[in-house]
Amino acid sequence: MYPRPGFVLRRRLELGPPPTHRPLQGQGDAAGRPPADPGGPGLHCIAGTDPAEQSGPPPEACGAYDAVNANAQRSFAPGAMQGAALRGDATELRELLGRFPDSKDDGISDGATPLHAAAWKGHAEVIGLLLESGASPNSRKDDGATPIFHAPARMGSVGTCEVLLRARADANLCRGDGVSPLLMAAQQGHLKVVDCLLRGGADPNLQSKSGSTPLRAAAKHAAVKRALREAGAAEPEAEAGPRRGGEPGGGRRGPPHPAPAPFGGLMAGSARHGGGGSR
Repeated sequence: MYPRPGFVLRRRLELGPPPTHRPLQGQGDAAGRPPADPGGPGLHCIAGTDPAEQSGPPPEACGAYDAVNANAQRSFAPGAMQGAALRGDATELRELLGRFPDSKDDGISDGATPLHAAAWKGHAEVIGLLLESGASPNSRKDDGATPIFHAPARMGSVGTCEVLLRARADANLCRGDGVSPLLMAAQQGHLKVVDCLLRGGADPNLQSKSGSTPLRAAAKHAAVKRALREAGAAEPEAEAGPRRGGEPGGGRRGPPHPAPAPFGGLMAGSARHGGGGSR
């Protein structure tokens, strides 16, 4: 379960310095602890004890301790949510979302949110729980990747792709290098995910900053190339400048392509998965 860092903090103050920081020979008890309670001053300070009363033991409990504990737990909440999402632990994640609802879209390390983690592992129940709680399906990592890049585009999970698109995930939000989810899925040869993204409005002519397109990326996958061409994919004009993926207007695109087919059943369940999510 979720650790209680506030309790850990209080125990650290009570116990004082680690065992490696021994007092000088002849001081302290057999265990090497100083004669005075080293945690006392710190706890007295937190509790706001009157200086004249700080010679005694610190309070066992007070509102200031509760505030410190709450702040410490809140600081650990994003990491705890990330761990629960990676493990697929819906019970723990539900508890954390109840206690720290504002941390649902917080990223750690590379900016990955709990939804990125759940999508990467393909934990359907956890993905649904996060979306129902209002987690954004378009949250972005430091490199610009959204959750749909993970299990759907990279790993080929069409089920996760459908769930995210129902929640209004934007199929045309690209990474910082302009690579789109469709380009990645096409490169990996994930035909069902390519079809799903196209039905969800993915632009088959969106190019990366290097000028690559889904059609070029699918060079080794005949069925994927056929699906892209049927959706209107075409090689762009060579003299035009590259279009930055995920941003409207300007840049290079191929010839106009037909509007994607209605999303049908995929969009019907959007209300069950938290609507649009914040962006």
